[in-house]
Amino acid sequence: DGSGFSKAVEESVSLQLEIEKRIQRLTKKRHDIITQIEGLENTNYIELLKLKYIDDERFEAIACSMGYSYGRIVHMHGEALQAFGRKYLGQ
Repeated sequence: DGSGFSKAVEESVSLQLEIEKRIQRLTKKRHDIITQIEGLENTNYIELLKLKYIDDERFEAIACSMGYSYGRIVHMHGEALQAFGRKYLGQ
Protein backbone atom coordinates (compact mmCIF):
# COMPACT_ATOMS: atom_id res chain seq x y z
CA ASP A 1 0.00 0.00 0.00
CA GLY A 2 1.53 3.28 -1.15
CA SER A 3 -0.73 5.48 0.95
CA GLY A 4 1.55 5.24 3.98
CA PHE A 5 4.51 6.26 1.87
CA SER A 6 2.55 9.13 0.29
CA LYS A 7 1.52 10.37 3.73
CA ALA A 8 5.12 10.22 4.94
CA VAL A 9 6.28 12.22 1.89
CA GLU A 10 3.54 14.82 2.44
CA GLU A 11 4.52 15.17 6.10
CA SER A 12 8.16 15.48 5.15
CA VAL A 13 7.43 18.18 2.60
CA SER A 14 5.21 20.00 5.09
CA LEU A 15 7.94 19.90 7.75
CA GLN A 16 10.54 21.11 5.26
CA LEU A 17 8.32 24.08 4.32
CA GLU A 18 7.82 24.92 8.01
CA ILE A 19 11.58 24.75 8.60
CA GLU A 20 12.20 27.07 5.65
CA LYS A 21 9.61 29.56 6.98
CA ARG A 22 11.24 29.52 10.40
CA ILE A 23 14.70 30.03 8.90
CA GLN A 24 13.40 33.01 6.92
CA ARG A 25 11.80 34.52 10.04
CA LEU A 26 14.96 34.03 12.08
CA THR A 27 17.15 35.42 9.32
CA LYS A 28 14.97 38.53 9.15
CA LYS A 29 14.97 38.87 12.94
CA ARG A 30 18.79 38.55 12.97
CA HIS A 31 19.07 41.24 10.29
CA ASP A 32 16.71 43.52 12.23
CA ILE A 33 18.73 43.07 15.43
CA ILE A 34 21.99 43.85 13.61
CA THR A 35 20.39 47.00 12.20
CA GLN A 36 19.24 48.02 15.67
CA ILE A 37 22.66 47.38 17.21
CA GLU A 38 24.27 49.43 14.45
CA GLY A 39 21.79 52.22 15.24
CA LEU A 40 23.31 52.80 18.66
CA GLU A 41 25.43 55.93 18.98
CA ASN A 42 28.33 54.51 20.99
CA THR A 43 30.71 52.61 18.71
CA ASN A 44 32.08 50.57 21.62
CA TYR A 45 28.58 49.38 22.43
CA ILE A 46 28.02 48.46 18.79
CA GLU A 47 31.26 46.48 18.60
CA LEU A 48 30.65 44.74 21.92
CA LEU A 49 27.06 43.74 21.17
CA LYS A 50 27.95 42.49 17.69
CA LEU A 51 30.84 40.43 19.05
CA LYS A 52 28.65 39.00 21.81
CA TYR A 53 25.36 38.38 20.03
CA ILE A 54 26.24 38.12 16.35
CA ASP A 55 29.67 36.48 16.52
CA ASP A 56 28.84 34.58 19.75
CA GLU A 57 32.13 35.57 21.40
CA ARG A 58 32.81 35.13 25.11
CA PHE A 59 33.49 38.15 27.28
CA GLU A 60 37.13 37.07 27.69
CA ALA A 61 37.68 37.12 23.92
CA ILE A 62 35.81 40.41 23.56
CA ALA A 63 38.01 41.97 26.24
CA CYS A 64 41.14 40.88 24.36
CA SER A 65 39.94 42.06 20.97
CA MET A 66 38.69 45.41 22.26
CA GLY A 67 41.66 46.02 24.57
CA TYR A 68 39.68 46.30 27.84
CA SER A 69 39.72 44.29 31.03
CA TYR A 70 37.17 41.53 31.52
CA GLY A 71 35.49 43.56 34.28
CA ARG A 72 35.23 46.64 32.07
CA ILE A 73 33.66 44.59 29.26
CA VAL A 74 31.07 43.09 31.61
CA HIS A 75 30.22 46.56 32.91
CA MET A 76 30.13 48.03 29.39
CA HIS A 77 27.87 45.17 28.31
CA GLY A 78 25.35 46.23 30.95
CA GLU A 79 25.59 49.82 29.77
CA ALA A 80 25.15 48.73 26.15
CA LEU A 81 22.04 46.70 26.99
CA GLN A 82 20.60 49.67 28.87
CA ALA A 83 21.27 51.96 25.89
CA PHE A 84 19.66 49.40 23.58
CA GLY A 85 16.64 49.14 25.88
CA ARG A 86 16.21 52.90 26.09
CA LYS A 87 16.43 53.32 22.34
CA TYR A 88 14.31 50.39 21.18
CA LEU A 89 12.28 49.11 24.11
CA GLY A 90 11.30 52.33 25.85
CA GLN A 91 13.03 51.32 29.07
